[in-house]
Order: sequence, then structure tokens, then C-alpha cells
Amino acid sequence: MNEKSHVFEETYTEYLKQIAVINFEPLADVLRITIEKGKITIPFFEKPYLVADKSITNSSDKQLLFGVCVVLYKYLLLCPDAAPPEDDLVAYRDFKDAGPLTVFFANSVEKPIAEHFAGR
Repeated sequence: MNEKSHVFEETYTEYLKQIAVINFEPLADVLRITIEKGKITIPFFEKPYLVADKSITNSSDKQLLFGVCVVLYKYLLLCPDAAPPEDDLVAYRDFKDAGPLTVFFANSVEKPIAEHFAGR
């Protein structure tokens, strides 16, 4: 019963394959990332995360929790063709190919945030 699911590893590996074939150079400004020697640095909550060939790490070079990796991978993979206007917020459902995950996002992200800040 305590056998570890292979879903996480398979998903992680699939995201790595998808990212490996994308040229992020033309998307760097839209994503607000930097690319140096084939490695992508993503600023996330004011902390840098490094996407390398086989992993995503933080500044202490530690492997991240799967959930954080998914958010960062999806950030790269769901990049829009153009940046939204600076004064315009973008809903998760407006990201390219976000459709299948909108209910999950609403339940796992939007609802807890709304409940936390309710009445403030």
C-alpha cells in the first residue's frame, strides 16, 4: 500500500522533454526570464529558480517539491505569444492550453486564497 506512485516522475520527465525542444530566447522578455549557457532563470516570488537540463533548483541548489516544479514548468510551457499590458491582470484560464486544469486551479489555488483573505 505504501508503494510510491510513478505519476510524479512521469509528469516531471514529460515536462523536461517538452521544455527541451522549445527555444525560449524569443520569449525571454514575455516571461521575464534570463537565459545563460542554456540555463533558464525564473524569478518566482522574488527568488531565482534555475531550470537546467534535468531539474529545477533554487539558489541553494536543492531539488524542489513537485508542486513548485509543476508551477514553474507550466509557467514556461503555457507562455502567451505576447505580454499582456502592464496594467492588466491575466486570469489563469487565459493562459494557452490551461483549459484542462482550470477546475483544479480554482479549487487548489483561487479558493484557498479567497478564503484566507475573506472579509479583509
